Amino acid sequence: MIVPAVVSGQSRSEVPDLFDQFFNNYYLLNPAAIDTSYTFNIRGENRTQTGLFEGISKLYADADFKIRHKEARSQHIGVQVVNFKEGEFINKSRLYGRYSWKTSLTENSFLSAGAALGMVNYNFRGSQAGAGGSSTVLDGSIGIWYGWKKLYIGVAGQQILKNKLQPINQQFQLDRYWNVTMLYAFQLNPYLDFTPHLYTRLQKGSMSVQLAGIFDIYDLVSVGMNLKYKRGIAFVAGLKKLKVGNSAFSLYASYLAGTSSPSIIDDNAVEFYLSFQR
Repeated sequence: MIVPAVVSGQSRSEVPDLFDQFFNNYYLLNPAAIDTSYTFNIRGENRTQTGLFEGISKLYADADFKIRHKEARSQHIGVQVVNFKEGEFINKSRLYGRYSWKTSLTENSFLSAGAALGMVNYNFRGSQAGAGGSSTVLDGSIGIWYGWKKLYIGVAGQQILKNKLQPINQQFQLDRYWNVTMLYAFQLNPYLDFTPHLYTRLQKGSMSVQLAGIFDIYDLVSVGMNLKYKRGIAFVAGLKKLKVGNSAFSLYASYLAGTSSPSIIDDNAVEFYLSFQR
């Protein structure tokens, strides 16, 4: 059982923990990460920690719709819900609406920009350790996304409003930070592709780095791993874009093996990802 520890009068910096399969939904990192290969896409993922911190789980649901596509330009809107549950007493939720716009620069390159605006809610249930409470604030993010052939680079500012929540005596500061992402798809042979995904989070006084490498076999089966610096290694396997008529499904699973000392964010975890697009 996890009971919230309340430290009266102090402020705690809050930065969302990242899903191990971050490469399956770049909208989590950058609202400009546009993909025009579909009319709409619905994604969801569930992350459950195992072992000592079995009561901690995180999930998201994301829907993206292409509302306009004309010549070299397109526009998308989306909605995203994220929930982080720490045992029976702590529940952290986020809800965002999103808009992104893309334009071609040359025959092989494009640039997109996007923004997301929504709400963050922290809810603490009362317990013997202290009283409960709830707090809600506005939050937002902005980003740009550049593509050239099979290279994609993105930069995004998250928690740009820098608001504070205070569901209990302790304050939680949503500190601003920057996400930098890059990926490149290599075709090793007609039946095998390899895509490295690099993620870096830049924040005053700290930095987080993840490097994932994914092999796609026959553009159907995916295997690989994600190296989380000073955190652990996530092993990934899945089925990529199983086509049914004009639609496609994707299903991935991963297991994170922690390599550092035990803590709430470093414990081993299992993730399942599912998407539907058309």
